[in-house]
Amino acid sequence: MTLRKSPLLAAALLAMLGAAVIDSHAQFHLPKNLPKIPGLDKIPGLDKLLGKEPPVTTSLADALTEVAFLDNFTPELALPLGAAPRTSDGDFKLRPGAYHYTAQTYCLHAGTHAPGRGEGYLYAPLRGQRAQIIQNILRHSVQHPEIKQHDIQVLIWSILARTKPAEMQPALQQVAAQLLTPKELFDLNGGALGVLPDSVKQKALEQAPPSLRAVLEAENRIRDLVTRANATFDDIERVAVLAGEPPAEPGDRTDLPRQRWSYHPAGYFVRFDPSGYPRTTVDVYVPEWFQIMRDDAGRITRLSDQYGNRIETTYAPTRKSIAPDSLRGSELASVHFIDGLNGKTAGKWEKSGWLLSGPAGEGSEVAGETLRMTDVSSRVVLTKKRKAEFTKILDKKKSGSLHQLLDLAAYYDAVSALAGKDAKVARYPNLVLRAWQAAFVGSRSAVASSMASASGASDNISGNNTDFDPSGNVAVPGQTGRQRLSQSSRCGEDCGCDHEGVCRDLNDALNAMKSPGVSEPQLSRRVGKLKKDFCDSPSSLKHVEQMQNDLNTTGGEYAIYQLKTALNNLKLEAGCGAPEYECPATTNSVMMCPHGGHVVCTPTDSNRAMPSGPQLKATDICMVVGCPFSINGQPSPCTHVQWIPSGGSQNLDCHSIGIVIGANGVPQGPVTIIP
Repeated sequence: MTLRKSPLLAAALLAMLGAAVIDSHAQFHLPKNLPKIPGLDKIPGLDKLLGKEPPVTTSLADALTEVAFLDNFTPELALPLGAAPRTSDGDFKLRPGAYHYTAQTYCLHAGTHAPGRGEGYLYAPLRGQRAQIIQNILRHSVQHPEIKQHDIQVLIWSILARTKPAEMQPALQQVAAQLLTPKELFDLNGGALGVLPDSVKQKALEQAPPSLRAVLEAENRIRDLVTRANATFDDIERVAVLAGEPPAEPGDRTDLPRQRWSYHPAGYFVRFDPSGYPRTTVDVYVPEWFQIMRDDAGRITRLSDQYGNRIETTYAPTRKSIAPDSLRGSELASVHFIDGLNGKTAGKWEKSGWLLSGPAGEGSEVAGETLRMTDVSSRVVLTKKRKAEFTKILDKKKSGSLHQLLDLAAYYDAVSALAGKDAKVARYPNLVLRAWQAAFVGSRSAVASSMASASGASDNISGNNTDFDPSGNVAVPGQTGRQRLSQSSRCGEDCGCDHEGVCRDLNDALNAMKSPGVSEPQLSRRVGKLKKDFCDSPSSLKHVEQMQNDLNTTGGEYAIYQLKTALNNLKLEAGCGAPEYECPATTNSVMMCPHGGHVVCTPTDSNRAMPSGPQLKATDICMVVGCPFSINGQPSPCTHVQWIPSGGSQNLDCHSIGIVIGANGVPQGPVTIIP
């Protein structure tokens, strides 16, 4: 009789297990006198032992979405991930932006070496026969902060070693009962192994390759240790975690750099940097909104983010006829880097630099090449390399524009070559890398046009809000002999998980700015309290210190304005209440549709005096004039604006969302506001 043929027996077993776990605080043991399942009392043969799928199969072969192009990308001011709001299931609710935290992580490969210094790790999905059970343990552990990390780790090692929960030491049984369902406990008891007899173990070890031999030996010893009442965590860890350097194995990626980004199918980018196996620094970036405008040759003329930070480019006349299917070199006539907060130019170059654009074919000829283009051959080689890289990732994503990604990568090369000469504009190449990620995610507005569209057309690209559940993510090493690391939403550092503390410190700093007579040094000290919230993020700490330095050295309205904007952005991402942006949109603000048409608003009432003119509201009438947009040669100008109120307020500011509507009533993109 099998369980499939006897639902009553299966139900009885589930009921027995359920009764054993009702009171997790009581002293108890899982029932040992479970009905015998045919075949479980026999030790499997060697062929079944070595041929059976492991409980977790995730390996380097599953890491298919790494992005080498993003190796120079570092988010500027990342929010502590633990401060982000959560769903009822414990997932993080992320808006577009950057996040950072130190996670509690777990070894998924007993009998392998601990993470070393300098090795790269990539994202791969959690897979295998017991993947769902392992993921559920990690998810449920968030609701049980009283369970220590090392107890969860021992439970995971026990499952990977195919240990029967009914035979685990009593303390471990209690952990299992709190983190697993009765059905999961029953399944684990039905698919477990006992300690292998020496004769079977010796045959397995003789026939297995060295790396598998170490894993088999470790799993067998773990099955023995976790059933002993006197075995300690240190005893088990010494078996599971090997010290020193692992031997080289076929397929190892020893050239994989630290902190390489990977794309996640949920629409974000992630990278890992382990500190041993129990702690991993995790960076997450959800792409933000960007607007890209092009000339009639398809070259980028303006790239702007949602805050108005932008790069504006013009090109010299082409000096050579251009074949439609070849790479094209274009001299830059001018490049302007513009600060979105004050509208001022942070840096500009005239007649300096050049851009390589167009499809990368088999040849190396570049149309339009001039003597000023000194590194043509190296850029052509790099473009071809990127074409192969981007094609491979897009094949996994099943969507996206290779042409657009290559053009943005080439634009990054041109911008980087100029920005590297001036510290004041060093952050602008990062702007292009962020736009590249938004283009890769591929959420484009209704006005998105082809690469060869008419002058004035634009692409509006962005990521979307997403729920971040790290329990299904695995950080896999470039070396097979090192440990795979499962991720969890439990923070490894208290400073990265204090949502209330982050909100309190952000609001305290913003409220201090409202105090009459407050000085820049006083504000600097208040901002300094944020350092403890960013204690595990060196890059974010650096930006907090820069804000303090700006207040102490330059001071003035602009430094305070920058600070308010940065703090309100963090407040929005952290879900700490409605932001208090002080960049009101007024009748004197410059507002444009995506195609260059001007937005003109008429207030519907009075008494809105502001220093820069009457403040606008979402209820005001806003018309678009001079929009040149067309579709397939037919005029389709933007006519008016539909505002989307946020935070319960009708007042408009530089971060308000307005959608321009065409004559046919179809949305044609967002409004750009320069207060």
